[in-house]
Amino acid sequence: METSRNNAQTQQQHQVAQLKRTSIKTLVILFLNTSVWLGGTFLFMYLEGTNEAAHKCGVKRVQRDFIDALWEETNSLDEHDWKSSARKKIINFEDQLHQAVEAGVSTYSGQKVWSLSNAFVYCFTLATTIGYGHLTPSSPWVRLVSILYGGLAAPLLAVLIGQISSILHSLLAIIVLASKGTSEDKLGPAEQFTGLSATSMLTILASYALCGSLLFSLVFLWDITDSIYFVFSTLSTVGFGDIVPEDSLIFLMLGGYILIGLSVYSLWQESVVANIELQLEEMSSRLESHKLEADRRNIKEHS
Repeated sequence: METSRNNAQTQQQHQVAQLKRTSIKTLVILFLNTSVWLGGTFLFMYLEGTNEAAHKCGVKRVQRDFIDALWEETNSLDEHDWKSSARKKIINFEDQLHQAVEAGVSTYSGQKVWSLSNAFVYCFTLATTIGYGHLTPSSPWVRLVSILYGGLAAPLLAVLIGQISSILHSLLAIIVLASKGTSEDKLGPAEQFTGLSATSMLTILASYALCGSLLFSLVFLWDITDSIYFVFSTLSTVGFGDIVPEDSLIFLMLGGYILIGLSVYSLWQESVVANIELQLEEMSSRLESHKLEADRRNIKEHS
């Protein structure tokens, strides 16, 4: 029993040391990711901000000219010519509106679509591969820039998620080893903590997501079903995009929750994959043993 207790304490000390090393690396990677996100934010604000301003000015100009021209033509044209002219101007105005919407313009001229917080959310969703799609660049070459940026930001984010996953794994190991060390069911001398089961990780993931759903429901005044839908689509990086927070600044304040959630989801995926591979390996071993047994029987029958 004393040997088991010492073994558990040794493993716990190892996990604590591993946690300290991983925490330092996580801070460095987090700094690199944040720098890349900020750089991308100012880049896309510059690239798309000018285009957005041009479209907004174009819409306001057409709107102003449309009203002025109709007023001037009221006294100089007969009814048929006036209706024909008005119809052409309406079509022109609609074309300008369509172009503005395709460029991502969806607010009044005093409000910027590619604001600091919105551009940061765009870079964050590119890096996490969530990609809600509620904010997209209108220029084809800016879209190409987005692809190149995603190629840089996504691997860096993957490293960050891996480091956070390692921290969570170490924390879970410390908790499990501590509980084993204080219970009668001690770890044996040869046992090592290899991680929780897929069912346990699913329970942790579901609990974490439900708590986040309540938080998002309170902050953004959503129905609980919409909040659950958003959280699960975010943590799974599906990112449907039909439900997104309107206030991107508050959403960024909850970015830490999303990063940890992505890490928990990653740990659950790893546990599921490991379980599937184990089942496949056992099935393969059983098939091989059955085949060897059948070969032995055939040899005995022919001998």
